[in-house]
Amino acid sequence: MAVPADAEYVKRQFHVQFQDDPVALACRHITGVSTIVWGNDYPYAEGTFRGSREPIATQFAGVPAEERAAILGGTLGGLLDFEAPVAA
Repeated sequence: MAVPADAEYVKRQFHVQFQDDPVALACRHITGVSTIVWGNDYPYAEGTFRGSREPIATQFAGVPAEERAAILGGTLGGLLDFEAPVAA
């Protein structure tokens, strides 16, 4: 079995969660959309779970709908073999 190139290994094996990090979205063309997932860090006080809509609206402005759906739940759902009943 051939060993995948480093970039392919990272895309397949690594996933990074963020909640309020515009740089994560700005770099998605480098890392690939499939490596980043958004989370609100519920139930911790430093999370955004009480006001998640605002940072999502701000950070995801201009992000194509397909990428937005993947980052906000589609990628994680695929990793966990879970299909959300409502689109993100």
